[in-house]
Amino acid sequence: MAFEKQLKLPVSNKPTAYLRNAFMLSVILIVFLSLYIHYQEIRILVALLIVIIPLAILLIFSQRKQNIQSLEFAQNKLIVSYPKHKIEIPLSQIQEITAGINLGFNLKFNLIKTYTIVLNKKYFFGKKLLVDYKIDNNTGVTIKEDPISIKVLKIETQRTQADII
Repeated sequence: MAFEKQLKLPVSNKPTAYLRNAFMLSVILIVFLSLYIHYQEIRILVALLIVIIPLAILLIFSQRKQNIQSLEFAQNKLIVSYPKHKIEIPLSQIQEITAGINLGFNLKFNLIKTYTIVLNKKYFFGKKLLVDYKIDNNTGVTIKEDPISIKVLKIETQRTQADII
């Protein structure tokens, strides 16, 4: 018996990709600008432009792959929605679901429990989907136990993989 209800999962690939790309660009800028300040040669500034402009274009295109609008679990499939198309991933493609606790990137510094859904096959966005759930700092809710949507996803994934074997 399969789970028939449709569940929305709070996907967080897009903000994570923004932070990673911004960090990469800032490190490269700092390195090249420190070299320019130290040596004060125009060649280093030209090299900076030659490296940064293509890298920025590359990061913009890689960001487009992580522009996931929503992640839903319905009819034994994960449905990854982009602005113009959808990707359906059967539960048999899920390799594992792991959890970790992170510190939120806002002024309140809320704890976030991030679930990483690792897939067997590489899709348009890669092999990982990140799902974030905020943790109540006062009560610690959801630190020890999984949210209902993750519990259902784990149970259905185990059931699907058991049917394959």
